[in-house]
Amino acid sequence: MNPFALKLRRLQKASPKAVYTFRQRVKRLRAYLEVYTFPAAPPVEPALDALYRSAGRLRRARLNLQYAQKWAPALIKAAKKRLRKRKKAFQSQYRELKPAIRKTLHDWKKRFPLPSTFEEQPFWQGQVEAWLQSVRARLEAFPAPPYSPDQAHELRRLLRSWEKAAECYPFSEVPPPKLTRALGRARDIFLFLQWAEKKGLDPKHLAQIQSRYEKWHAKALSSWWTWRSGWGS
Repeated sequence: MNPFALKLRRLQKASPKAVYTFRQRVKRLRAYLEVYTFPAAPPVEPALDALYRSAGRLRRARLNLQYAQKWAPALIKAAKKRLRKRKKAFQSQYRELKPAIRKTLHDWKKRFPLPSTFEEQPFWQGQVEAWLQSVRARLEAFPAPPYSPDQAHELRRLLRSWEKAAECYPFSEVPPPKLTRALGRARDIFLFLQWAEKKGLDPKHLAQIQSRYEKWHAKALSSWWTWRSGWGS
């Protein structure tokens, strides 16, 4: 497994699968660097971060269209327009930023060892454990639910970092995948709800979307607290 392999060439057509895979690989790379450099801050590449954010906006536009088709037909036209705009912007940024990203990835490969060498270096056992302890301490600082949307988003970010780091490092425990997926689904619906409100969707459909968000939000937090309560048992 090579965390530096982002498969940039596949992004040329900005297909949903390529954009999704790119975002997942960037998350994995970030987690890899975060553990490697702990407790110092990991290196940052502005061009890579900019393309990642652009990919996120494109993904959000695609989700908006999907949700509009299911729950808010009045917003389909606006969602299609937004999607075209986001795709065009992403492809433009991709062409502009790709050279800088490739150079940075080449430099990082020289600075950081690949995961295949970790088992030969006892240092990594302590490094991984220290990082995991810091993440668990931050998770333990969360009170019992309910949480605001922002608190739930912060929880998801921490769990996702742990989940992605486990793709690179030998962890004895990882968060349940269904937990981060449920938190992600709730977040997606919440952001669509905000966009629909901004677009002036009628109260009836807004209430239906709000109900769906609350259902997923409650389900995700219940799963989180059940898992969290089992620590140390």
